[in-house]
Amino acid sequence: MFFARFIAAAALALSLATTAAVAAPTVTGANLNLRIGPGLNYRVNVVIPAGSAVEVVSCGGTWCIVEWAGATGYVDGNYLMQSVTIVVSPLLTLPR
Repeated sequence: MFFARFIAAAALALSLATTAAVAAPTVTGANLNLRIGPGLNYRVNVVIPAGSAVEVVSCGGTWCIVEWAGATGYVDGNYLMQSVTIVVSPLLTLPR
């Protein structure tokens, strides 16, 4: 009986929870060159370490304009990966 009540309470708590998903594109593989223009012929402004989260401003073709650590420039969008963090928090606490 206790187990059934526990399962019912857990199901109710999960159904009354809020969920938030936060997406942040991250650099995959090796370090990524942040260039001053959309092409390999443009100078590298800064190197973004692998695994870093970047803010994507816009993308056109394969090149994306991103912001990272106060710098804005172009990166090859093929080296960006979308990662999602999901946070669930209950709206109420059930009595014991």
